[in-house]
Amino acid sequence: MPMTFDVENDILVIRAEEKWNLSEMKQTLHAAIKSLGGRRLNGILLDDRNARFTGIHESFSDMARLHNRLSGRIGHKMAVLVSDDLHFGLARMSAAIHSLHGIVVEPFRDKEKAWAWLVGRR
Repeated sequence: MPMTFDVENDILVIRAEEKWNLSEMKQTLHAAIKSLGGRRLNGILLDDRNARFTGIHESFSDMARLHNRLSGRIGHKMAVLVSDDLHFGLARMSAAIHSLHGIVVEPFRDKEKAWAWLVGRR
């Protein structure tokens, strides 16, 4: 499976290991929420450094709508870890689309900075 998840300190950590698509992200999010029971999380850390998602506008819009519907369980913030300029730009595009749905997305190249942003430290 190209995506795995874990919960660390009330943050859903999703690791993408290869090329993935929106359907796989939806499956991962639903599996994560099912595993939570009644627990609520404070955000998502998507570690996309080893993956190659090259989504299209419609994929970002669908993902933003899904995240918005699930935000009561997984929070309104998502940090995206990337390893190159192309994926940093894609994450910025995703951030703009997510903002239309009340979700804050920020791309990062450094995991510690992403983590600090998610938990409210700068």
